[in-house]
Amino acid sequence: MTSLLRKVLSPVLTWMLEPLICRVDDRLRLQILQLDARLARLDAALFPRLLPVVIKNELCNLEYLPRDILASCRRVHFVGYYANDAADQFSNATASSPLDSSAVHLAVSALGPNDAVAFLDEYHFRRFMETHWCSPSTTAGTLLIATRFELQSEDDCRHVLHSLGFMEIARTCRSHGGKPTGVTAVSHAEATTCAPRYLDRSPQDVPDDVGWLVVRRYPQHA
Repeated sequence: MTSLLRKVLSPVLTWMLEPLICRVDDRLRLQILQLDARLARLDAALFPRLLPVVIKNELCNLEYLPRDILASCRRVHFVGYYANDAADQFSNATASSPLDSSAVHLAVSALGPNDAVAFLDEYHFRRFMETHWCSPSTTAGTLLIATRFELQSEDDCRHVLHSLGFMEIARTCRSHGGKPTGVTAVSHAEATTCAPRYLDRSPQDVPDDVGWLVVRRYPQHA
């Protein structure tokens, strides 16, 4: 009896519901396309204003690369407009332009726990997260992000990174040539909120130095 009812009702329900489902699908597809168009217009409006700042920051950051940390990683993938210039300085490095977000995503997805992703400006990391909505903590063991915290505060930035699954974040300052001038702050993720819990002291600015966030999947400081 159940089988007979299924045979009778199935085509009837399909006939009744298929037009409704198609209309809903068409409406949702249109809304998604409209949202994509709005986001593209917003990005186009913001990008020309940010581009000179990002390029200026990258050119400066090339002179302040944390070479000791980069050399200790099995592989490093640089992301930035001048990523090739950075990768040419290391035998274990590759590079992607942020203009090709698919290539960046594929390269990051291929990394392992002993590998690192180095974003030559904080803007590129934010764009990566906005574009792909995935956590690089599932692939790379370390992120290095050159940042002046022009887009968000340091606490907010650390909170986001801890929420992505990275247990430890250290901020290291580098002088010209990449020489370390000390680690200014190390934070671990709070167990319930993922808010940064500083182990030593609050972050401090070091004049004329470039700060890099060294973001690790597993903690190295007790």
